[in-house]
Amino acid sequence: MSKMLKKTRLANIELLRIIAMLMVVTLHFLGRGGVNAGATVLGGTWILSTIWDGLAIISVDVYVLISGYFLIKSQFKMQKLIDIVLQVFSYSFIMYIIMIIIGKNSFSVSGFVTSVLPILTNQYWFATAYVGLYILFPFLNKALLSINQNQHRNLCIILILMFTLYLPSTALQQSGTGIVWIICLYVFGAYIRLYYRPKGKLNWKMVVLYIVPATILPLSKIFITIVAEYGFSSLLKYNGWFYKYNSVFVVWAAIALFVVFLNIRVNSEKISKIICSIGGLTFGVYLFHNNPSLRDHLWNALDLPSIMNNWWFLLAGVGIIIIIFTVSALVELIRQKVYYVFINSRLYKNVYNMIASSKVIQFINR
Repeated sequence: MSKMLKKTRLANIELLRIIAMLMVVTLHFLGRGGVNAGATVLGGTWILSTIWDGLAIISVDVYVLISGYFLIKSQFKMQKLIDIVLQVFSYSFIMYIIMIIIGKNSFSVSGFVTSVLPILTNQYWFATAYVGLYILFPFLNKALLSINQNQHRNLCIILILMFTLYLPSTALQQSGTGIVWIICLYVFGAYIRLYYRPKGKLNWKMVVLYIVPATILPLSKIFITIVAEYGFSSLLKYNGWFYKYNSVFVVWAAIALFVVFLNIRVNSEKISKIICSIGGLTFGVYLFHNNPSLRDHLWNALDLPSIMNNWWFLLAGVGIIIIIFTVSALVELIRQKVYYVFINSRLYKNVYNMIASSKVIQFINR
């Protein structure tokens, strides 16, 4: 099969990957941009941000489901792991240096160390979790491929029951930002790849199954907030109860939307090529716009609280999110071109061969 045909077949998933990253930018727009915190409770902007947040919160789950879908049929590649680590490092270290040079940040030993070791110091929580997942996935595959469909399905059910029910005072009560939930999503994505066969046409049942939880999410927050405002103020702290990556409604919506896109076909080779090219830039979009040295300056400069009560805020918000995505994608495109030259250098090849021949890598590849 030609490379072009392969991309055409996978363009639907790459389109979903792009949408998921736009959702990530949206979450940061609302959270780091100060919209969620600054909006008047039950006001128009607050309701808009609640709906927007509810639609975008599935982004991380979708992104990891895609990884599980592909990696269950893949082999561990040392080159891929190095690519991810160096990609994270380049954004962390280079942006740290640039922001010091232009006078936006000041040098500190702790800042320098974290910029050099972004994975180990959790500068980007998702990048740290994803590197952990990539190291573990060969072992996860051996376990998942050794069980039958019923066992795999039962495992998915058990994981959902264990990690999406928020029982008080349990070690399982988390927001889904750790490696444990990432592994759970991997198991779900792997199940879909192994046992679900796309029909090649829009699955309206799954569309409905996506709309239901996507509607419940904002309604739950609005309802709890209204109840809290009218005499039950102690409930206010629970208004975002389901706005977590491991919320049952979030994972429900994420899986349904993923299956919807599995059944979509992009027939134009030209459009497919564009989609696949942009899809390959999405992780860089995350690393650039959410860079620890840059992000506070970015959102302070945009000053979203000063415009969020205007009637045109929705249009402005969509425009800002698209611009941030586009600029970040262009930065990643430049980085990839520079990186391509670097990995073809003799120095890189010598270092890579030394690492690839190590006993640790041989152990993972067994």
